[in-house]
Amino acid sequence: MRTLVVYESWFGNTRRIAEKVAAAIAPESEVELASVDDPVPSLVRVDLVVLGAPTHVHGLSSARSRQGAIDQRGDGAEPGMARRLHRHGYVLAVEPESFFVQGVEGPLEEGELERAWEWGRTLANEVMAPTA
Repeated sequence: MRTLVVYESWFGNTRRIAEKVAAAIAPESEVELASVDDPVPSLVRVDLVVLGAPTHVHGLSSARSRQGAIDQRGDGAEPGMARRLHRHGYVLAVEPESFFVQGVEGPLEEGELERAWEWGRTLANEVMAPTA
């Protein structure tokens, strides 16, 4: 199995979460980690795509929301991401998860890297589970 973990990270917190999730999946899959700032990786023979993005003002980041993030912590954007993926025909392997930082720039709240690892293991176990 081949997995692509794509992330956007403004202050490095989402990158750290993406790295931890990728490491948790790696024993079960060949994993490529890519930033949205990198050239678009090939999706040929990719079985699983994991998306990670910072949330600003309760939604995915944009130029407008980045400005809003300076004034307000945004969390809980995963339902919007899930809806967009469903509209494009994607199936979620597990429920999306939010990870939290202290303030706008971070650092990550205590225990978030461990939660990211556990979520990555849950994802790997679900995807690798034999189908009935």
